[in-house]
Amino acid sequence: YYRAADRWFFLGARPRDVPALAEVIGVPDLPDSSDLEKALEAAFAGADAADLTARLAGAGIAAHVVVPLAELMTDPVVRARGLSVTQHVPGAGDCTMPGVSPRLSDTPALPGRPPGPPGADAEKVLAAVGLDGRLAELERAWVIRATELPAAWP
Repeated sequence: YYRAADRWFFLGARPRDVPALAEVIGVPDLPDSSDLEKALEAAFAGADAADLTARLAGAGIAAHVVVPLAELMTDPVVRARGLSVTQHVPGAGDCTMPGVSPRLSDTPALPGRPPGPPGADAEKVLAAVGLDGRLAELERAWVIRATELPAAWP
């Protein structure tokens, strides 16, 4: 990983890529020792990461811009492929999160419903274990707490 003038990028150059790398960055005599990293850092520091990675890729050298998570989650391609979804979460508003990435032909995976507030499913859970209609009784006995919860858990 190297820092360009505007952001970080990944460089996956192999030893045989050094001549092409030298040409792309305009440093004809790149050192082949431990000074190589310092020379690359200096050459990359003044370049735009997107332009630099495009030129490197054009020369057959693996490179890509590092994309922060917040930017990745709003990328149009990521959103179009369903790898990022936005759901309205009661009490929190719209939340963007990773979507379902596996693509199965016979059983397509779908994002689940957004989470509800703490305790929202208490009645359903109690009913599933044979305690239907007993939420108020169990809360009075301090067995569970599903209502009047604090706004946030520490």
